[in-house]
Amino acid sequence: MSPRGSSSTSFLFKSCEQVPYPDNTFDAITVCAAYHHFPDVKNFAKEAYRVLKQDATIYIAEVYYPTVIRVACNPFLPLLKEGDVKFYSPHEIITTIKGAGFIDQSYRINGHIQIVRACK
Repeated sequence: MSPRGSSSTSFLFKSCEQVPYPDNTFDAITVCAAYHHFPDVKNFAKEAYRVLKQDATIYIAEVYYPTVIRVACNPFLPLLKEGDVKFYSPHEIITTIKGAGFIDQSYRINGHIQIVRACK
């Protein structure tokens, strides 16, 4: 993420649940193959909503597995050392971001990739 008016890009290693930028800073947020690592997706969604400008968009590109695989794997993910927390369905992601205030949610699935989009 790069703040409004900035002509350069910076990288910060911070929690996605406490973003060190002011309200209404960004035009878009993209999450690519990371959502399943977030320990608290509800807090992430609230922070994403807070730092996005009005009419801005969030895109979440995430691994997609059918329900049977998610049900079988999810109980064991926290035991692995890769940092995975949970594999989500597009409906679970939409429910979480909708709860934070996002509107106009949509998704598409292409093989093992799902892309969820919503607006502030």
